[in-house]
Amino acid sequence: MKSIPKSEVVKSGISELQQEQEIRYNAAGRDYIKAATDLAALKGEVLKSIQGESRFTPELLSELIAEAEKKVAEIDTVKNKAKQEIDNCKHHIETMQLKYDEVISWAELYNAAEHSAKKMIVANLINRIEVSRGYEIHIDFNIDLSHFNINFENYEQNKTA
Repeated sequence: MKSIPKSEVVKSGISELQQEQEIRYNAAGRDYIKAATDLAALKGEVLKSIQGESRFTPELLSELIAEAEKKVAEIDTVKNKAKQEIDNCKHHIETMQLKYDEVISWAELYNAAEHSAKKMIVANLINRIEVSRGYEIHIDFNIDLSHFNINFENYEQNKTA
């Protein structure tokens, strides 16, 4: 784990999702501005219609305004959801940074410890060890590294290549 830079570990798997959500958020922002501008133009046309200067009837304008308001609300929902996903990604990255620091601190503590302390550290890191027939071993760790989304074997192969 120490051989992989912290930034790479933390952002693996998350940065693509975050970029996708930022693209959705920016697109929704542009769509929202356009839809809000269209809605404002329709509302401006209402005054002209009342004064008899518009070619649109008040009923038609009412329908168009209702559709435009619905479109604005839908775009706003998409935009808010994308913003929430971006915030979730940022929170997940912060959580991963804390977990990375925890893993590294355990590793550093283990390397500096005496033999008896190393036993206690391993006891805290390992929840359960199962040995089945054929000496097949399954180790259940207290620290979950799966959320880092890194294939450590591939990283080592790419690093040496």
